[in-house]
Amino acid sequence: GPSQYLGNTQNYVQVSKTFNPGFIGVVKSLDKYKVGFSILNPISESLDQLNISYNPAYVPVSEIRIRNSQERGRFLVGPSFARTITQRLSFGVSLFGIGDNARNTTYIYLSEKNGNYSQDSTEYRRTSYGLMPVLGLQYMPTDKLSLGLSIRHTFFTEGTERLITMSSSNSTTNSSGFNILDSSNDRFASIEGTPTNRNIKGGLGLIGNPQLTGRIPEISELRVGGAFFANKRLIISSDIIYTSGYEKKLNLASYDINQRLVKLYGAEVERLNLEATWNYAIGFEFYLTENIALRMGHFSNYSNTPEIKKGRYLERLIAQNASGGDTLYASNGNLQLLIQSPLFSTTGERNDHIDLFGYSIGLSYETSRNTISFTIVNQTGRGLGTLGGLVPSNAEYNNLTGYLGSTIRY
Repeated sequence: GPSQYLGNTQNYVQVSKTFNPGFIGVVKSLDKYKVGFSILNPISESLDQLNISYNPAYVPVSEIRIRNSQERGRFLVGPSFARTITQRLSFGVSLFGIGDNARNTTYIYLSEKNGNYSQDSTEYRRTSYGLMPVLGLQYMPTDKLSLGLSIRHTFFTEGTERLITMSSSNSTTNSSGFNILDSSNDRFASIEGTPTNRNIKGGLGLIGNPQLTGRIPEISELRVGGAFFANKRLIISSDIIYTSGYEKKLNLASYDINQRLVKLYGAEVERLNLEATWNYAIGFEFYLTENIALRMGHFSNYSNTPEIKKGRYLERLIAQNASGGDTLYASNGNLQLLIQSPLFSTTGERNDHIDLFGYSIGLSYETSRNTISFTIVNQTGRGLGTLGGLVPSNAEYNNLTGYLGSTIRY
């Protein structure tokens, strides 16, 4: 991936590039019935880059080095079935198995102006599985108008998730520590080395519910649309899409018998906290000739992450400065208590909130037996994003995707 050497007020940029099959499928017609099998790849992200910033404006250090490697993918695999009920009404159903995985390795090095340094590394892995049934209906009230409806829901079945964090510093406290969270361990909530909180001595072996579960959001989607066949050359279509929100709270209390310590975490899992959204899509297909069609469209892609508020992150920085770390500490001499609020949850916090709007343009060539098409989709947006838990700043997102498709009829 690209390396960036940034000055005082220059931007921090992440770039992801992938090349993968997006859809492979087969359909067989049997009188009034159609059966099919599909493999889809709706999510594919990959980046590997190094960023170096000198004297950044957003934090009082002389140098920041950020090495970031990420991969995210999702596959849907399953059969489909459709049947014509009348000449104007038909329905279909699909059942997809879901394979969803994520990997993120981050290394951050801070060099202070007084010569001290600190370094933090994070290694995150998640593999999740689930099911997604899809039900669809199509109705043609007239020969020129077609109406459609589909509904789908994601069910989580099983998953694994692991997070390892390590930190060190040569400051006056010479602090260092590590933390291991693993969803596959039914006994230990986490294993921690020398914590950064100055009140805790030695390491912790915390027993309790795992903080990580490997879950994916169990959301629903409702899509309603229509197509108008203006003439033999022009088709106009539009969709309205509703996607439900999702929230998961866990009992994350854990304890260390040897140190007579109880640790309480915020119950909210930020990675699984999604807001409901409404989106739209509109487009047309126009046949330039009997075989060549032009397709253009416009759509929205509103962010489903919770709105980022700068005040919340200012509270975080103030709390960190007051507590000397990421946790609040209390003790009565016999029992120690650590409180880690959702602001500092290790379950992974989403770091941007950007509403996107996009356009598409494509050409296709069709014959009685074959179709080949190429489509370009571009979506952009501006919003807020955070870097390393700092106060949010303006963020910009640009995505350019090319789709090459082909169909063969036997």
